[in-house]
Amino acid sequence: MKIMANTEIYYYGCAIGSKGHYMFAPGMSSVDLKKVSEILKQLSKHPDCGYLPGPVGKYYAPRGGYEVVHDGDWTILSFHDWSEDDRPNSHSTFLIKVKDMDHDVTLEYSERYFPEVFKRARDKGYKIEEIKRGEE
Repeated sequence: MKIMANTEIYYYGCAIGSKGHYMFAPGMSSVDLKKVSEILKQLSKHPDCGYLPGPVGKYYAPRGGYEVVHDGDWTILSFHDWSEDDRPNSHSTFLIKVKDMDHDVTLEYSERYFPEVFKRARDKGYKIEEIKRGEE
């Protein structure tokens, strides 16, 4: 799948060196509130924990274990991420305005535009890999 250069992609999570979850554009620039509101209206869940992977068996999904979901015209990748904020349900969530993007492409695209988030998680020892359901 070829991704167009002007495809919308956002990160919802912690800035580098800061607690609290906010929406960022590539380069970790803040997204203005009007645009955030516009994006939220297009989603069925709020990106603040709404797309986090559920338990794997009887345990929390592992830190760095991600799932990709499709919501309307958006493809969303989310993983438990306590590398900056150690409060329960802290996460890194990536919102890409492409309907039904392939899971591997979603990871590649998210990391290409937000490398600092993935570096921070890997530096804390997280293994970034897709959760495979049915293998619990």
